Amino acid sequence: MTEPEAGGGKNRPDAGAPLDVPKHGLFDLPARGPAEPPGPGRVEVHRLAWIGVAVVAIVLVGLALVAKKTPTESILAAPSASAPPPAPERPGPANATAAEAELLRDLDGVDPSDLYAKANLRALAWDRNAQLLSLMARPVVGGKVKLSSQEGEIAYTFRGPRRVAPTGRPEPADQYTVTFNAKAVSTSAENSGSAAGPGRLDEPTCVFREAMKMAIASGVANEIPLEVRYEMDRTQQRGVWRVGDDRILDGRTCAIVTQR
Repeated sequence: MTEPEAGGGKNRPDAGAPLDVPKHGLFDLPARGPAEPPGPGRVEVHRLAWIGVAVVAIVLVGLALVAKKTPTESILAAPSASAPPPAPERPGPANATAAEAELLRDLDGVDPSDLYAKANLRALAWDRNAQLLSLMARPVVGGKVKLSSQEGEIAYTFRGPRRVAPTGRPEPADQYTVTFNAKAVSTSAENSGSAAGPGRLDEPTCVFREAMKMAIASGVANEIPLEVRYEMDRTQQRGVWRVGDDRILDGRTCAIVTQR
C-alpha cells in the first residue's frame, strides 16, 4: 500500500501553474490625486518669511557700508592724547580796539610811532579837523617805552578848531587827548583857554625808534628812565623830539639840534 507524501500532496499546487502576482510593482507608490491649493495660513507664513529675509539683507548691506567708511583700525585705535590747552593770553587794556591791543601785546617794547595812527583815528572821530599837538611817552628805557611800569603811559594830544560858545554857555573843548597805559585806553576833551595854537605840527618823519637810536648814540644813557616828548618848537617853528632834559632832535631828519 503506497503512503501519501509529506505535507498533504493533494493541497499542493501544481508546479507548472502560474503565480497570482499583483499588477503593480512591489515598490510602486499608489497614484496620488491632484494637489490641493495652499490655504491662507501657508500663504501668510511664506510672505512673512520673505519679509524677514529682506530685512536681514538690508541690515547686512548697511553694516558692510559702515565698515567700508570706518576702517577697523580707526575704530579700535586708542584715542590720541589731547594737546595741552593753550596758555591764556594776557588781556589787553580796557577799551582798546583789537588793532590797539595787538600793538600793546608787549608792554615793555611799545613804539609810540606805531600807535600814532590808532590815536589819530580816535581824534578824527572827535573832530574831523583834529591835528596833532604833542606826544609824550614815559618811562623810556633802552629806546623803548615800558608801559608795564606803574607810571608808564603814552599820551597823544590833538587840537581842534577854536569855537566861540553862545553867551552864558561854557567854551567847547578844543583839545583831545588819547592815553595808553597797561590798564586802559582813555580819552579826554578840554578847553585849552588859548585863542591861538602853537602852529601846525606835522607827523614826524624821524620816527621814535630812529630818534632814540640817535640820542643813545650821542651819549644818552639807555638804562636811565626818561620822558620823551614830540612837540612844536616855537623858536624854530618845527616839530622836535625832546629826550630827557639834554637832547633835542629834529623831527624830520633826526639831527641833534641841542645837546647839553
